Amino acid sequence: MNRLRGSWIVRQILGRAFLPHHIVGWIRRHLQHRRVPTVHANAQLKLYNRILRGDFLHYGYFDDPDTPPERVSFDALHRAQRRYADQIIELIDDPDAPILDVGSGMGGMLGLLSTAGHEVTGLTPDRFQVEHIGRSYPGVPILRCRFEDMPASEHRGRFGTVIHAESIQYMNPREVFSVVREILAPGGTWIVADYFRLGSGGERSGWRLDEFRRRLAGAGFRITRERDITANVLPTLGFAHLLATRLGRPALDFAHDKLRAKSPGVHYVLENVIGRAREAALRNAAVIDPAAFTATKRYLLMTIRRTTAALAAIVLAAAAGVAVPPLAAQDVTIVDYEPRNTLVVPGNPLTRAKFPFVDIHGHQRARGMSPAAVDGLVGEMDELNMAVMVNLSGGSGFSLAEGLENMTARHPSRFVFFANTNFFGVGEPGWGEEAAAQLEEDARNGAAGLKIFKGLGMADRDTDGNRIPVDDPRLAPLWDKAGELGIPVLIHSADPAEFWQSHDRFNERWLELRLRPRRIRPPGQFPPFEQIIGEQHNLFRRHPNTNFIAAHLGWLGHDLARLGEILDEIPNMYVGLGAVVYELGRQPRFAREWLTEYGDRVLMGKDSYNQEEFHTYFRVFETEDDYFDYYRRYHAFWQMYGLGLPDDVLRKIYYENALKLVPAIDRSLFPG
Repeated sequence: MNRLRGSWIVRQILGRAFLPHHIVGWIRRHLQHRRVPTVHANAQLKLYNRILRGDFLHYGYFDDPDTPPERVSFDALHRAQRRYADQIIELIDDPDAPILDVGSGMGGMLGLLSTAGHEVTGLTPDRFQVEHIGRSYPGVPILRCRFEDMPASEHRGRFGTVIHAESIQYMNPREVFSVVREILAPGGTWIVADYFRLGSGGERSGWRLDEFRRRLAGAGFRITRERDITANVLPTLGFAHLLATRLGRPALDFAHDKLRAKSPGVHYVLENVIGRAREAALRNAAVIDPAAFTATKRYLLMTIRRTTAALAAIVLAAAAGVAVPPLAAQDVTIVDYEPRNTLVVPGNPLTRAKFPFVDIHGHQRARGMSPAAVDGLVGEMDELNMAVMVNLSGGSGFSLAEGLENMTARHPSRFVFFANTNFFGVGEPGWGEEAAAQLEEDARNGAAGLKIFKGLGMADRDTDGNRIPVDDPRLAPLWDKAGELGIPVLIHSADPAEFWQSHDRFNERWLELRLRPRRIRPPGQFPPFEQIIGEQHNLFRRHPNTNFIAAHLGWLGHDLARLGEILDEIPNMYVGLGAVVYELGRQPRFAREWLTEYGDRVLMGKDSYNQEEFHTYFRVFETEDDYFDYYRRYHAFWQMYGLGLPDDVLRKIYYENALKLVPAIDRSLFPG
């Protein structure tokens, strides 16, 4: 009876299992199970998170690709994770535009981007990851869904950068291209970091590279930059392979033999399970074998942009070897229009400044830079004749001290740091005095100045929720302390005036606002431009014993006569040139005259670091060249002209004014 009943149960189970609709249901549930990480997968994430001491779960990036597996430590893996993130962040073309990090994992990339001031949103389908990110990075928005299921229409054209870091390999190609095309802003950048298969042989995870390229062209995208970093991720694979072959497989063999000797009956029952585990271990070891990986895959770092629909068709047809007619003029919009300069005139492009200079407006992620990255940066500075870079993203307290130590240990005279202040808590009793005390401590730890970001006056709120004006008297102890310490305050207030004007055909920065719509400053959401810069000038007047440097020519580079009158009135006010040389290069005669008169109040600076973009500064200041390109079209659709500044003015702008305002700069790096 029992045997008959058991036979009936088996038949029922097998019968149900092999009914077609049950098979389909099982497959669907299995696929959903694979798409969303399981409790088991989340346990792995927790383990990796604790081992690597951080929220990065990528292959990592080793500056020395020849690092042998035996020399890879967990600390080295942690540093490689940070370097991997650095490689991606450096590809972000527009740091002010919103960023989407797809497959955020434990949130490491989100944390870096958010801390650096970027407007970043994460995306992951996993509840555990969402909860972890919420605890670790409060305030960072996170979308809980598969990327393919993202409500793209709600985010149409929103993101200036979309990042797929080791996440695209798990996704459906057609759906990925469709969503990216929908959510990427015009002119935006899609960053892909992942491995690709070279052919149909070998282990089959990841997309085939040739197939990816073909689909990319067909979907209306083009690769603008591509870098093979396979060698730089191999040390991680080598380390994992070493652990698997020397620890994982021997441990399974030991368990198998021990169980067979101690409990033959249990071993008999579990032999198939153990055998499958050993086979899985062998397969996994093969997947992470560096030699096999190199033979069958490539790990690529790409930046990708959208093309026009017509250009996509041309690219696809060209890839197939089909002759196509030229792109019709009506298929190009003003956003796509990029005329090439056909004027043939003598030119003197420069790659090195005539005199050593101080970049008074630099930004570096100092704490996360490897020694090799710092050395590389100093090498580029030497090529530019940049004697000193002022890092305005110095932070405060421990982060300031750690960043200084990291960048100056090997190059003690080449970097100067300005501290930063967080205006959270303004309105509490004694806030100003506490901020002043922190600045004094930061100065003792090496800070050579104070940098104030543009949130003051625009976004920063006090404890009652009210906007903090730039000239708020509650902040006075901070400014007075800077004057007492003899260190300058470099302050960014407001944005270009055009951001407040109607976004219509008369707006000179229409293209920028079309590509970067979040830069529009609607009435009611922001105080007027004139109010903000008026508060800044009031601040300078109220604290005559403190030297202030207004970033970006105080956003008055388009009205130099007015700026000169303000400088005449406020003797403790100076201006930096960061990201505004386009204003001077379009008015060469008057700008030369103005800089000759006010050259002792102007400091050289670039803002976001890019070695090649300094070349335009040198050419504008040092040559008399006609009609040459500016490096960022949406800032200036017009051409540049050289000012041909005399040497005495160049010296003031390049280094003499900085030496006067920042005592911490090493004078021995400059001419006597």
